[in-house]
Amino acid sequence: ISGGSDGMGRAAAERLASEGVRVGICARRKDHLERAAEEIRKATGGEVLAVPADVSRAADVEAVVKAVADRWGGVDILLNNAAYVMPEGESPATIPTRLFEQMFQVNVFGAFHLIQAVLPTMRDQRYGNVINVSGRSRTKGSPLEATKAAIEAFMSAAPRPYRLHSRSVGSKGSVCHLSSGPGGTTSVWPARTTRCRPRSRRRWK
Repeated sequence: ISGGSDGMGRAAAERLASEGVRVGICARRKDHLERAAEEIRKATGGEVLAVPADVSRAADVEAVVKAVADRWGGVDILLNNAAYVMPEGESPATIPTRLFEQMFQVNVFGAFHLIQAVLPTMRDQRYGNVINVSGRSRTKGSPLEATKAAIEAFMSAAPRPYRLHSRSVGSKGSVCHLSSGPGGTTSVWPARTTRCRPRSRRRWK
């Protein structure tokens, strides 16, 4: 789980750990991450591995996936939750280029790095699930929405080229998009469904 030390990422980690899932979490701030992991362990009695990482850096991401695979033998689920966000009201006309680039590095390339890193182990075990959390802004057409739309578009088209490059995960894998909307509401992308049904899920074949 990227961005696993706070918010939705931490909540997901705690819930999964309470159900017996062995959970690896990553985030940039080592002290904050390790404190979150320890608190989750105490609250759930579960196994939690904390690996500091900046998901915009491919080397950091590879180290996270390697640490999880070395500890538990593989990766069954990837939850792409890390995000770089701006205050509400930002627009393409006012956001500094540097900040927009940083948003893309974390929100798009961060998710891409993690997906690319877990694919080999998911392919080998013929199983895997990728879940992307894609936020929504109160400001339509905002830079945040642009980055999230980018990863949604990428993943909606991903299965075919990944099969062509022999990176098929297997018949039991899936890709699901969770949309965290304004005000903290959560839905599954497309928003017409309330859970990952076939029409809102891309199966790896």
